Amino acid sequence: MSQIIFASSLRDPTRPAPENYASLLGGNGFKVQAIYHHADNYVAVIDGKTVKAGDEIYGAKVISITSCEVNLKNEDKEFSVSLCYDVKKDSPQ
Repeated sequence: MSQIIFASSLRDPTRPAPENYASLLGGNGFKVQAIYHHADNYVAVIDGKTVKAGDEIYGAKVISITSCEVNLKNEDKEFSVSLCYDVKKDSPQ
């Protein structure tokens, strides 16, 4: 018995994390869409807005940006929003 699999039904492993990934990490509501290295600084795109260290977005100040995450601070706490996520592999049994 053969089975037909359409490419549209397969998940591309190079695509970003699922939409709900930020909520799985703590639910701060920020979504990092991209991080770029530009002129010796990192620039991030959060919810469609381009930010750099020192900028504010939704009442939170961008403290720093690394190649994988944006560190922010609001009145209550400091927190990080990650662009990268761990890929877990099943171990052979």
